[in-house]
Amino acid sequence: MKLVIDKSLTNNNYEVSISLADVQVEETELFNDFGKVQINIGGVLKVTGGTDADATLGDSFKYLPTDFPVVRVFTAAQYGEKAETVAKAFADTITERITTAVTALKLKQDSFTGTTEVQL
Repeated sequence: MKLVIDKSLTNNNYEVSISLADVQVEETELFNDFGKVQINIGGVLKVTGGTDADATLGDSFKYLPTDFPVVRVFTAAQYGEKAETVAKAFADTITERITTAVTALKLKQDSFTGTTEVQL
């Protein structure tokens, strides 16, 4: 599975689109077995390596893979000169959250499936 982050700047609006590509059969089976993964696309946003919050958005939860792609636009009218930084922080934070969630999902093992025979 690949995470695809498309960023564009148009009329002083910073748009970030986050989507999934190349989802493998094994990964689809994990989602089917263990359920969709919930990702908060709001909350505290930080640029990778940063220690301070670049922005805080209201919590908003989306499910992987069904609720993706997610598109957010950060405008200069809303964030002023920080619009670009906030857009980068959004991309970095959501990338980190998805990476962490998918890694945890891939570590899960099915210990239930199997056949048991009882001699009577």
